[in-house]
Amino acid sequence: MNNIVITGIGLVTPLGLGREKCWNQLLLSQSAAAPDILNPDILTARIQGLNILPETRMLSMAFLAAAEALSDSALSPLIIDYSKFGCTLSSSKPNLLNSNMNYNIPSPLMIGGSKVCSPTGMVVEGGAEGRGEGEKTRKTINPSPQSSPARGEELNCKHSSNIVFSDTFLQSTVGAQVSRVLRLRGRIINVSAACATGAVSIIEAAQLIENGDCDAVIAGAVEAPFHPLYVAGFSQMGVLAKNIVCPFDKKREGFALGEGAGALILERKEIAVLRGARIYGELSGWGMSCDTKDPVSYDNSGKSITLAVKKALEMSGIDSVGYINAHGTGTRLNDPMETRAYGAAFGDKLKDIPVSSTKAATGHLLGASGAVEAAFCLLTLRDGTLPPTLNLTDPDKDCGLYHIPHRPLDKDINSAMSVSYGFGGQTAAICVKKT
Repeated sequence: MNNIVITGIGLVTPLGLGREKCWNQLLLSQSAAAPDILNPDILTARIQGLNILPETRMLSMAFLAAAEALSDSALSPLIIDYSKFGCTLSSSKPNLLNSNMNYNIPSPLMIGGSKVCSPTGMVVEGGAEGRGEGEKTRKTINPSPQSSPARGEELNCKHSSNIVFSDTFLQSTVGAQVSRVLRLRGRIINVSAACATGAVSIIEAAQLIENGDCDAVIAGAVEAPFHPLYVAGFSQMGVLAKNIVCPFDKKREGFALGEGAGALILERKEIAVLRGARIYGELSGWGMSCDTKDPVSYDNSGKSITLAVKKALEMSGIDSVGYINAHGTGTRLNDPMETRAYGAAFGDKLKDIPVSSTKAATGHLLGASGAVEAAFCLLTLRDGTLPPTLNLTDPDKDCGLYHIPHRPLDKDINSAMSVSYGFGGQTAAICVKKT
C-alpha cells in the first residue's frame, strides 16, 4: 500500500479552532479538561469560542474541519473531477436534542470569507442571531407533533436541493451536508463504529481510492456528545474523570468527555505528486478487528487490538513504528489491556517505541478521536515532535511503556501508528509514514 497520501488536515478540538492552534497547544502541554459548566462534579473538554446552537453544533464543527482540510490540500474542480471526490466524514451518534427546545436555523456559515451555507445546509436570508433585526427571516421550528413537518417534508429554504428536516438528526447528515456545501459528487459513506469511527472512516476512504471509486476523499469524524442522555450514560458506567485525566497513571480515574472534529484529505498519490501538493504522509497500512467478549469491555489480553496492529504492520511492510498514539482512555481496565496488546504485537521492539495518549489534553472525542489522533501522527511526521501524555507522574506497573510524560519529545521518525477501539469491540489501527 503506497498509493494513498494525505494532503490536507482540518481540526476543531477543545484545544483550539484550527490545525495549527490545536497542535501548538498540544505541544505546549495544555489541557482542555476542566470541571463541566453544567455538571461540575465531572471533567469535560468543551470547545470555547464556538457560539453555535446545539442543534447545529455537530454540522458546524464538521464544516469547519472539512473546509480547513480542503483549503489546506489546495484541491479544486480545476484540478480534480469532483464526481470522483468522495466523503466519509462521519459521526458515531445521532445529534440528540432536548424534546422541549425550539430549533432555530442559524445564520449562514462563513467559510473562507464567503457565505456558503448555514450549518444545517441551508442558505437563509437575514442573519440576526437574536430577536429584533432579522427576526422576519429567521425560521423557528417547534418539534411538537402538532407543528412538526411530516416525515420527509421539505422546509421552505433557499438551497439548490432543499434539505429535509430529519437531516438535523441523522448521522448520515454529516457526509451528505459536507458534500452538498463543497459540491462534492463522489461516493458518501457514514461510518458508525463507536470510538473507532474516525479511524474506520479513514480506512473506508482509502478503500474508495484503492478500488477506483474515488481519486480523493474527505475522511474523518465529528462528535457533539453533550446531550444529558450521553453524559448520564457515561457517568453511570463510571468512566468519567472527576479530578484528573491521567492515562497510564496509577491514579487514573477515567476520561474527560469532549467534542470536536478531525478531517483529512486522502488523495491518490500520483495526482498529488503531479500537481506538486504538499504531502503530510502516506497511508501505508491499516488493520481492523472485533473483540467479542462483551459489548462494552474488551478481553483482558487485548488480542483484538494485537490483531489489528499486526494487520496494519503487515500491510505497511514493516515490523515496528517510530511512535504510537494510543487510544489511552485513562480508565482502570483499558490502559493495562492496551499495554498487553502492544506487547503481544511488537514483542521486544516495544521498549524502543515512544507511546502517548493525547486524551488528557483534548478530552475523549469519542468517534472523532481516531481522526484527530491520526492527524497528530501526521503532524508528528512533519515536525519531528511527539506529543506527551499529560499528568503522568506515577506510571502503573501494568502499563510498562516507553512513555512521553508531561512534555513533548523531539524525535525524527519515519512512521507512526494511531490505534482506536470502542463499544461493540470495534478496533482499528492505522499506519502512516513519510513519503
